[in-house]
Amino acid sequence: MKSLGNIDNVQRSKLLASLLPDQIEGFLTHLKQEAEELITNQELARQIWKENYVLSFGEWVQIAQHLYNEITRKIKEITLQPKVFSELLFCNSCAFFSTHHLKTYASTATCSEPMQLAIKLLFTEWQ
Repeated sequence: MKSLGNIDNVQRSKLLASLLPDQIEGFLTHLKQEAEELITNQELARQIWKENYVLSFGEWVQIAQHLYNEITRKIKEITLQPKVFSELLFCNSCAFFSTHHLKTYASTATCSEPMQLAIKLLFTEWQ
């Protein structure tokens, strides 16, 4: 097994979903709500967007729309299959949005303590 410093977000998220499968639905609910909030309130979000981000605001909204649609269409598969969870949500540019909201989810009251600890362990940069 590789060390945490040598695995990517797809591998980290697959491990997270494998370790805490009963916690994934809560995160998906959070992620879908955040995506819907952004899609619905684009003008407000655009006002606070910083242009020095890696992605443009338009790209961020496109990712939110894509993830919202994927979660809506494939909720069962994403919830039950760690490989689907990791490859749909944490691959390519979707990883920026999903990782950001995974970290914010960890600070919410709805995130369990084991999930908080796992997110902190798996998604802290170890270099």
